[in-house]
Amino acid sequence: MSIYIGFQKPNSQYVEWMNNKFLEGELPLPGESHPYGMGNGDPRLNEIASGFPAFLEKKGIKLIGRYNPVGSGAHHSGNHPGILIIDTDNDQDLNAIMNYYTPFIDISFRRYNSRY
Repeated sequence: MSIYIGFQKPNSQYVEWMNNKFLEGELPLPGESHPYGMGNGDPRLNEIASGFPAFLEKKGIKLIGRYNPVGSGAHHSGNHPGILIIDTDNDQDLNAIMNYYTPFIDISFRRYNSRY
């Protein structure tokens, strides 16, 4: 198996769409009842994110870890991306993951090798 690290950021067009929905009052602003911010009020993204572990399992992809930056919006230019670490032998799995999160999140993968 090969280890891949995916660097993920919210899609800029999705961020713009969400901002407009917040401003128009169609989605709740982040706050006490919705503390997690961008995308939290969008049921489509919540459904996609909830189904991600089952999607990986069905494809035989091992999820090693997933981390998101804390304290700043990942969609702002210059902020650190989220990290997705997977274990797979099939390069097509990378495309499947990138397509799974379209149009919400942009992910780019890099392969890493271990000497141990």
